[in-house]
Amino acid sequence: TTGGQTTAEAQIAADTPRILGDPAIKVNVTAVRVPVFFGDGLVVHLETREPLSLDRAREALAAVPSLRLELDAPSLARAAADRDAVLAGRFRVDPTHPRGLDFWLAADNVRRG
Repeated sequence: TTGGQTTAEAQIAADTPRILGDPAIKVNVTAVRVPVFFGDGLVVHLETREPLSLDRAREALAAVPSLRLELDAPSLARAAADRDAVLAGRFRVDPTHPRGLDFWLAADNVRRG
């Protein structure tokens, strides 16, 4: 990864403006491939009024009782299996917005509903 972005995400972000013929187009891409039998996943694109660092965002989310940060899990959906907590990870700065952050949430939908 580069800056929290995978090679596939970077390629899609670079190719889209070129293919559409407009270099001014900004694209924010999240590509996730997860081999799971069950589970829910959500990509969150967050734009704040005031600047918010990744560390501060992680700190705020870590205070949520039912949420667990998983900063090293390559597949949050797999890591969420058989756990009650909702997992948050893949935190990164949104390259298309000056106060944007992106992260991924995953949960075992059998345990969390």
